[in-house]
This record gives sequence, structure tokens and C-alpha cells, in this order.
Amino acid sequence: MRPGLKKIFSSFIFIFISLLSFAQVSFQSSIYPTQINKDDYVTLKLTVDNASDIQSIQPPSLRKFKVISGPNQESGMSNNNGVVKQYISISYVLQPRQPGTLVIESSSAVVSGKKYKSQPLNLVVKNASSGNNNSHAYSASPFVDVDPFTEERNRNDFNDYILHKNENIVSKVSKNMEMKLVTDKTSCYVGEPIVAAYKLYTRLKSDSKLTKNPSFNGFSVIDLQQPTVTGYAQEKLNGKDYNVYTIRKAQLYPLQSGKIELESATLENNVQFIKEESLQRNGSGSLFDDLLTPQGEAVNQTVTLNSKPITIEVKPLPEAGKPSNFSGAVGEFTIHEKIDKANFSTDETGKLIITISGAGNMQLINAPEINWPLGIDGFEATANDKYNTSSVPLRGDKFFEYSYTVQTPGDYTIPPISFSFFNPKNGTYKTVSTNAIPLIISQGSYKKSDISDGKNNNNKPATTSTIFNVNTIGLVFIVLLFAAGILFLFSRRKKSAASPVIVVNENATEEMENFISQAAYNQLNPLEKTEACLESEECFEFYELLNKEVKAFLSAKFDMPESEINSRKIVNVMDRSGIENSTILQVQKLVEELEWMMYTPFERNEKMDELYHRSQEIIQAINSSLQHHIIQ
Repeated sequence: MRPGLKKIFSSFIFIFISLLSFAQVSFQSSIYPTQINKDDYVTLKLTVDNASDIQSIQPPSLRKFKVISGPNQESGMSNNNGVVKQYISISYVLQPRQPGTLVIESSSAVVSGKKYKSQPLNLVVKNASSGNNNSHAYSASPFVDVDPFTEERNRNDFNDYILHKNENIVSKVSKNMEMKLVTDKTSCYVGEPIVAAYKLYTRLKSDSKLTKNPSFNGFSVIDLQQPTVTGYAQEKLNGKDYNVYTIRKAQLYPLQSGKIELESATLENNVQFIKEESLQRNGSGSLFDDLLTPQGEAVNQTVTLNSKPITIEVKPLPEAGKPSNFSGAVGEFTIHEKIDKANFSTDETGKLIITISGAGNMQLINAPEINWPLGIDGFEATANDKYNTSSVPLRGDKFFEYSYTVQTPGDYTIPPISFSFFNPKNGTYKTVSTNAIPLIISQGSYKKSDISDGKNNNNKPATTSTIFNVNTIGLVFIVLLFAAGILFLFSRRKKSAASPVIVVNENATEEMENFISQAAYNQLNPLEKTEACLESEECFEFYELLNKEVKAFLSAKFDMPESEINSRKIVNVMDRSGIENSTILQVQKLVEELEWMMYTPFERNEKMDELYHRSQEIIQAINSSLQHHIIQ
């Protein structure tokens, strides 16, 4: 290849890869769990996917929370069937300051000079206690809830707090305090969990705080304990008994193969000793109460402890026997199917729920692919889950709901849906499948050709008047009405000059009154409350308001009770009113979608804005169509 062509080709490849990477960059925020009691904790995570140049990440205001831990950095990479995904995230452990529905504002990130913004988040904080004593901040002693020195046995067993004359404090601490990282294994497969625990072994009394929290880069992390709830036990180390406090414990799911280091944690300790001569003067044991210790009798020493890092050997998943539909699931799972109904018409939307149950890296499982039969249009799945986060591996269920429509009546069969996973216990792949799903579809209110025409214009109302908003349409008609009134008066004046008798067409007058009433109504925004909710960060009734105001509009337009409006009945009523098929199909889809959103957890996101504007476009199309009939 000539040098010039080679340079051009290399530049093209570089630009193509850059554009591809840029298209895949995303920034999002998440909170887990989304509903807690007032003294519980949540984890806020800000994640940037597939970015090579992260210039800044701006967290939201956390004034409504106590920051228990953070910011903690985490990064990783996954490779599923050649699709490589990288991420960097910053997380915070938070405790709410008050009950109620708390809104966590949007976060932002600057990546390669471009600003990204995440959606706001909602957290429901119940005004109830979980029974945990979490009154201490995370920066306080991680074992303040249990003081082993309050028991006579422990005071007698552990007298290392006594500082003898000429004794070296640093040497004494090193012999009686140690920070250790403990794992249940040091070798695993990609996606197989490892349990890691950071523990403080001590025979001394101290106040401690975690100054460096491990970030677990390269792992998906699920913490197994609350940040300030530390387990207390007694264990032997090098032949001596120690009080042992678990500072942090988590199950880690490696996202890539190779040697990954679990980094050290740092614990800062304020250790307290009592001088031996003080005990001789005042009696053994009584001086360990801070309130009774005379000034100058206690000796405090700040000591920083670091755990030693541990390297985990992460084995790649074998290529031999890997199914073509394998997407990274590791563990042991089953799959089940459920449909809301197997017999419905072409006017309706079907729903299929696929449930994957079992134990493993469930948080990384994606929606199974469905080979929809010819004639069935399937939509992207929505996911939900129910986990037991204290189980290792993670155990629970993950639900995927698919909506679909059928244009032509007949008998159909959705073929078995397969899901493949790798079982690390026996080192083999396995594929499980659902049953085939038979469907019987009857003819709805529209012929196939009508529905096809509507579908081709699914995103475009069939009238050109949709380029105007509601207020613009109303204004145009008011102007036309004013001009018609002037012409009417001018004509009347000419006729009155010729004859004193005026003949009024009652039908024409009634139609004009209807027209005037309709034009005045269309100047109003029927979604006024929904719009106000959309603009308010403190409003959480968006879908309820939109559902109510859309149905109120349809009720007023087509003279039917709101309680009777559903996707089937509104189709028939609009058809009799002469509304175009494309608009009818959009209304049917909108009503179904709003009814479904009423039963899903509320989340402020970009879909709200899209739904609002789509509803306004549909309202404009209906107004234009009905006004066209009035004029005719």
C-alpha cells in the first residue's frame, strides 16, 4: 500500500473507532435500594460507560443525607461475545436525614469535552426504624456498638492496654493490632463470586475510622453488611485470642479474566493506654472508664493500619462448548414463561413475561432474545428483579416483560426461548428453554390494510396541522372566526338596506356556535397539570396526572365517561367520529402505555418528556380532525 493511501486508511480507521466509542459513551446514576427505613443506608452510584477521557464527574447535592462513605471509585471491563464494555463509577454510602420521598438531583460528567447529565432519582424513606443502632457516623469507631472491655472476662484476658514503664508504644500496638483482608478463594472464573472481608484484629481499646475504602476495580460489588454494623467475634491469630471486627464484607463478581488485585484498606486508630503506675494507685481495671481516668494517666496514640492486598486469579470462561446465545450468565438458573392471554384480537397488545430464577451473577443477566414469528411485532423488554443480597451467590428472580402486537388474525406459535449459562461448579455450559407458546388472534376493528397504513405513520399524525401547537391552532381559528364575523356583518348590512326582513338559518347558527365553542376550548392546554408536574422536581404523580388528563380530554371530545375509556372502546368511538386510522392507533398505544405505567415504580427520566409531547401531538391531531368535520 502506498504511504499516502496507508495514511488516509489509518486516519479513517482512527476516526471510525473514535466515532464508535463516542456513540457508546453513557452516563447514568442509580440508587440501591429505592425504598428504606429512616435509619437504613443506600448506595448511590455514578457510572460512565465506554469513555477514554473522563475530565470530571460532578455528584449531586447530598444535603438531604449523611455521607457515610465515599466517594469510592470502581472500574471494570466485560467482554461478552466480542462486545467489550468498560466503565468507571463513583459510589457513596448515604443515610437519609429525614423520612419522605427524597429527590436526588441530576449528576453531570464531562467526557472528551462533552457534558453528560444523568436522570434525577427518587428514594422512598419510611418513617420506621429497622432496629439497627446506626446513630454513630461512619467516621466513628467501627465497633462502637460492642465494647468487649465492658465484660469482666475480657478485661482480665486482655490487659495489653496497660502501658508498662519504658515500654515502646509502637511495638506494643504492632503486636496487638492487625488489619487483614480475608477471601474465601483466590481463584475463580469470570462471573463467579468471591467473598472478601476486611477485618481488624485487636487486643487494645481504640476509636477507629476507615480512611481508605477499597474500590474493587474490575468487579461488580454487592456489600454484605451495613457500613457501620461490624460483626464482633473472638478468633485466634498466631496462637493469641483477639477481638475481631469486620470492617467491610462484600461479594465480588469479576468482570474480566487475568490477575486482579484486591487493594488494601486503611484504618486510622486512636489507641488508648493506661499507665501501669495509675492502676497501682487506683486499683486494677477501674481506670478504663474515660470519665474516671485522671488527666495525665491515659496515653493516646494514633496508629494507621493497612491490610495487605490479595491477588485473585480470574480464569476466562472456556470457549469449548460455548453456546451461540451465551451472554455472560454464570451460576445455575432456570427459565419460565407466562403470557397474560393466549387469545386476543389484532386491536390489542399482548404481554409475555420471561422469568430467570437461580443463583449467580444475576445483576449482569440481559433479556433473552426472542425469535418472533412472521406477523408478530415484538418490542424491547423492560426488566425488573427481586434479589436476596445476603445470599452468596446472589439468589433471586429477574423478570423481563415483552409487549407485542399482531397485525393479521390467525394461529401463531412463539418458539421456545433459550437461555444459556456457565456453571462454575462443574465447568460446563448449559442451555434451558421455555415451552412453545401458542396464540390465537382474532380480527379486530380494523382490516389489515387499515392497520398497515396506520403503522406506516405510527410516529406522524396524518394531518399537517400537527406542526402547530395547541395555542397556535386556537389562535388561527379565532382569526378566521373574526374574519368570518366581519364578512357576516357586512353582508347583513347590505341585505338590511334592501329589505327590513332578515332570515336566520338556525342550523347554520348552531354550527357556528359549536365552532366558536370548539375554537375557544382548543386554546386551553388540556395537559396543564401534567406540564406543571413535568417542570417540578418535587412532583411524583406525573403518570397519574397524564393518564387522568388524557382521559378527561378524550371524555370531553367523544362524550363518554372517563371510567369507560380503555384501548378497545376508544378505538370504536373514534372510528365512528371519523378520526383517521393513524391517529386512532396512536391513541390506542398511548392509552395502553399510560395504564401500564400506573403499575410500575415511578422514576423521573427522559421518557416523561417524550410521553408529554407525544400526547400533545395526538391531542392536536384529534382537534384538527374534529374541527375539519365542523367546517365541512
